[in-house]
Amino acid sequence: KPKGLRRGGLLREIRRQETGACYLDNDGSPSLDFQQTFYLAESGCGSSKEMEQQIIQETTESSTEAGRDHLGLASLNESEDSTGVRNTTKSGHIATGALGSFSSTAGEQASDDPSSRNLMSETGRDSTFVEDVDGDEADQDFGEDEDDLSLPPFTDEDRKTLAETYLKLQDKVILPSGKVLEDLLFSDGVVKGRHHLMHSFIIDVDDVAVKEMFTPADWAFITKEQELSVNLKDQDVVDTLGRFKQADSPGTIMTLLQERHSRLGKEFTMEQDFDLKWIFDSVSKWLDLYTMPFSVFTSDAPLEYFWRSQVWGVLDTMFFDVSNTLMIGGEGAGLDSTERRNQQQHGKVVRKLPGSKSDGYLRTFGTSKSDWMSVEGAKYWDPFGKKYRHEAAWKIGRQLHDIFRARATEKAANTIKHFRTYGLIFGGPTAQIHVMSSIGGAVTVLRRRPPLTLAPSTELFNVNITILEIFLLMKKDIVRSFAPYKRTFSAMELFMGSASSVQNPPSTPLIPHAHPSPKKRRA
Repeated sequence: KPKGLRRGGLLREIRRQETGACYLDNDGSPSLDFQQTFYLAESGCGSSKEMEQQIIQETTESSTEAGRDHLGLASLNESEDSTGVRNTTKSGHIATGALGSFSSTAGEQASDDPSSRNLMSETGRDSTFVEDVDGDEADQDFGEDEDDLSLPPFTDEDRKTLAETYLKLQDKVILPSGKVLEDLLFSDGVVKGRHHLMHSFIIDVDDVAVKEMFTPADWAFITKEQELSVNLKDQDVVDTLGRFKQADSPGTIMTLLQERHSRLGKEFTMEQDFDLKWIFDSVSKWLDLYTMPFSVFTSDAPLEYFWRSQVWGVLDTMFFDVSNTLMIGGEGAGLDSTERRNQQQHGKVVRKLPGSKSDGYLRTFGTSKSDWMSVEGAKYWDPFGKKYRHEAAWKIGRQLHDIFRARATEKAANTIKHFRTYGLIFGGPTAQIHVMSSIGGAVTVLRRRPPLTLAPSTELFNVNITILEIFLLMKKDIVRSFAPYKRTFSAMELFMGSASSVQNPPSTPLIPHAHPSPKKRRA
C-alpha cells in the first residue's frame, strides 16, 4: 500500500524526494519519465489505479476531519507557453483571459447596488442558498426553517464524485504564487459541509470566502478582466444614442422619435439598419412608462409580467436581425442543463430528467439547437430576498456553466479566453447582467455587473439610453461567438464527401460538467 498520500485527510503535496521516491507510469511500472508520471508515493510502488482509488477513498474519509488545508500539488510536468504561463501537460494550453468589461462611450453603467455586489460576503464560507434541483421556483426549502436558505449537505457520495472529476482534469492553471488553481479549489471544496459553486470549479468573484483562499497577487490574476473586443461601429447608431441622451422631457423625446433617420425609410434593410430601428422602437416603448396614467414606478402591485414583457421585452426583439436566433420566453429547461443531468444518471435510466429551468433563453436553431444566454425574472428587485440570492449566487452560475462548457467544446482551445456567456436577472425596473468566462484549465469565473435601473423620470432619461447601449454591446459580443468554424461548401466538396462541418475540429473539453445537482430532501 503506497504511503505518503495522507495528511489531514487530503492529498499530500507531491514533491520530489532525494531518496526513496518512486515515479509510476499509468500502467503501474516504475519510471523516471515525468511526462508520463501520474502520482508520486514517498515510498513503495503501487499502480496508478491503486493510488487513484486510495485518493478517492481518502477524500471520502476526510469529511469528518477538521481543518482546511490548502495543499498545492506541484506539477511534475511543467512548461512555459509564449505568455510565460506554465502548463501542466505536455501538449496542453492555458487560457489566461478572464472577463471583459463593457467598453462603451457611455462610461459607467447606470446603477450600482453594493448590496448585490457583496452578495456572498454575508453568507460565510458555506453558501446559504437553496437550489431548485428540479428546476421549479425557488420557493421550496431544503431546511426546516423558513429562513434556512442553506444548500443541501455535501455528502460522502458527493466527495467521491468530486474526486473522480478532479482526477480526470488535464491542463491546470499555475498561479503567480506557483500553486495550482484546480488543486486549491479541490482541497478546499472537498471538506465543505454544503454544496458550493467551487465543486464545479466555478469561482464567484463576489464570494469573500473564496477570495480569502488566495494571495493578493493570485486573486488579481484570477479576476483580471479580458478587454471586450467589440464596439458600436455604426456611426449613425452612436450619434442617435447621443441625441437621445440629451433629451430630458417627454416632448423632446417625442420630437426625436419623429425625426427618424433616413435609413429607416424605403431603403431600410434588416441586415444593415435593424440596430438603428431597435433603438427608436425601444425608446418609444419606454417613453410610455412616463406618460401613462398608471405609475408603475411607485405601484406595489406584482407586475412581473408587465416588466418582463413591456419593459425588458426590448431584449426579445434585439436579435431579430440575427439568422435562426430567438429569445425563448416562458419557463423551460435549458438544453445543456438537461443534457448534463441525463449524462450524470447512474445505472438504468428510467426516464429522461429535465434540466434546471429558467424564464427564458437566447437560442439558435438549425441542424441543432444551442442556448447562449439564460434569463430569470422576479416580481420585485430584492437583492436581500431568497429568490434573488438563490438565483444570483447559485442557480444562474450553474446554468451559465452548462452553456459555457457546451459552447466551448465547439471552439478551438486557443479562442476560449475570448468567449463569454451571459445571464440576466430582472426584477421590476432593474436588470443585472451576469458574465461567465474562462481563466484556463477547468476553471470558469462568474462575475456580476452592477444592476441597471431605469430612471424614475424623463429628466434622467439618459440613464435608460445607457442601458440600451450596454445591451447592444452585449449583443455584439454574443453574436461574434456564433459558430466560428461554420463555412459554406461547394457542390463538388459535398458530392465528393470531402466537406467537413468545422475547419478546426474541437479538442476534448477541458472544462468538466458541473457537479451533480443536490438531492432534494422531501418532507
